[in-house]
Parts: sequence; C-alpha cells; structure tokens
Amino acid sequence: MPDQLPQLEDVRLWLSQCKQWAAELADLESWPADLRADILDRLRRAPAVSLQAQAEHFRVRTNEARAHLGIVPDVRRLERATPPAPTAPQPKWKREWQATRGIAKALPDTATPAKRRKRGTRKSLSDFPEDRARYERLVAGEANQPPKENHR
Repeated sequence: MPDQLPQLEDVRLWLSQCKQWAAELADLESWPADLRADILDRLRRAPAVSLQAQAEHFRVRTNEARAHLGIVPDVRRLERATPPAPTAPQPKWKREWQATRGIAKALPDTATPAKRRKRGTRKSLSDFPEDRARYERLVAGEANQPPKENHR
C-alpha cells in the first residue's frame, strides 16, 4: 500500500487507461456484451489505489492477446526536437579600440583605421578650418551656437 493516496489526476488517468485496455482486450478476445459491461462497471467502483495495478494487468493481457493473434502495433518513436543553438549576443558597441570616444565624436569620420593608413596621409584639424572652428566651439562649450563670422 502506498504511503499517500493518489491524486485525482492520477486516478482519472488510470481509470481511462483501464477502460481503454479492457475495451481493446474485449474486442480481441470477443467478449460478450454483458461481460464487457460488468468489467467496466467493476472498474468504476474499484478503489483508487488499485487502479494502477489493474491498468497494468489489462495492458499486459492486451499485449499478450495481440501477440497471440500476430498483431504488431505500429509504434513510431519521434526523435526529440533539438533546441536551436544559442546565438551569440550582439555587442551594443564596437570593440573598444574601434569605438569613437571623447571629442572624436564631434569630428567627421575622415580618418581610416591606423592599420590601413598610408604613411604621410594623416590629416589634422588644421587641414580642415571648419572642423577646427567646430572643435574650438565644442571645447569652449558653445557647440550649439552658430559659427561666428570673422571679419578681417
């Protein structure tokens, strides 16, 4: 006897299994209608603790009857679906050496990476007067103000 009583879901499952196995066994062995009704009635009134053992009894007897009649069940096992491979998270930022930091964010992106730069082609702020003026305004805290006109 088990230590605790079976749950309601278990009892419902065992009872439905008992009914299905008994009905199939009755079909295979050609039981009369009154015997079939009597067995199903006894299953309904059986104690809940004994239903699991009775379901196993009817399952074994049904399989023996199938084997005696030469019936092979058509059972196909499905392979477990493999979960998709996890994808690597996309970085929010470029690598640290590629990221534009500090005052360089305000400058135009004219420079090529250091590894591909040819010698003697390095540009400085003095080569671009409008960028130099924007840089000076940014440093002075006047980034949002229009450029001042220089009268010479």
